[in-house]
Amino acid sequence: MKHNTDEETQREETMVFKLIKKALHPEQEVQPPKREDYPSGPEGDAIWQAIENGVSPKEPVDIDFYVAFPDKEKGKQFEELVNEHGYDACADQADKSDGYTSSCTKTVDLDHTAITAEQRKIDQLAKPFEGKTDSWDTVSK
Repeated sequence: MKHNTDEETQREETMVFKLIKKALHPEQEVQPPKREDYPSGPEGDAIWQAIENGVSPKEPVDIDFYVAFPDKEKGKQFEELVNEHGYDACADQADKSDGYTSSCTKTVDLDHTAITAEQRKIDQLAKPFEGKTDSWDTVSK
């Protein structure tokens, strides 16, 4: 009769424990994300596209929020303010003839509620400068 080593016994106990846990709590199994798990519309589409491109929905991600302004002066004023609120802002399309676009980056959960909440915060900060969020994108690392 063969006797198991401590390491083999521990490995077998771990496997048995996992099987019992899976049988008792199948709802706790990790399922891959599905498109239908995310809202329809542009925000949900963008989240799903980020996931398909390898971004983990379970980890916070750096997101660039793009904010449109009627002119460079107002955009620059916004950038100063938004930097004081935990965003990393910079000019995105400073020489655009029909206005000025600023991007501000923040680490956010890749979640519809979290992203739209950040967009609302940015819109509130941009409103005195006649700015409005235009779009967002995940930051490539």
